[in-house]
Amino acid sequence: MAQSPRGFSVLEPLFAGSLLAIVALGVVSAITYTGELRVSQQQATSAVLFAEEGLAAVRSMRDANFSSVTIGTHGLTDSGGSWAFAGTSDTPAEGFVRTVTVASISSTSKEIESSVAWSDDVGTSTRSLTTRLTNWRP
Repeated sequence: MAQSPRGFSVLEPLFAGSLLAIVALGVVSAITYTGELRVSQQQATSAVLFAEEGLAAVRSMRDANFSSVTIGTHGLTDSGGSWAFAGTSDTPAEGFVRTVTVASISSTSKEIESSVAWSDDVGTSTRSLTTRLTNWRP
């Protein structure tokens, strides 16, 4: 007398359900991670744009008056359509802190570093850009 395949009919749905649960968990994890990565990349892109704005502001200050680009760590303010240093940092948008550091290279040249920091679930992140500016006016 041949045995009935009843044992298989009980195990097959159990294995299929387990496999489906594992695949579903993987898909949900991938979607969640992709969403978190997207937000993180948006913040990093914003930080780079704020850092670029900091360098452009100091270029504008240099073009108006090279002596206004003073050595030290500064924040920026836009008052009356022109940029100026204010305090030791500024907040270009909620959650972001920008500092502009000016170092002397020579009497006619300065190094400018614009750094933007922000906090997220992982910790604090920073993006920095650096350039050199010269007093091009005699």
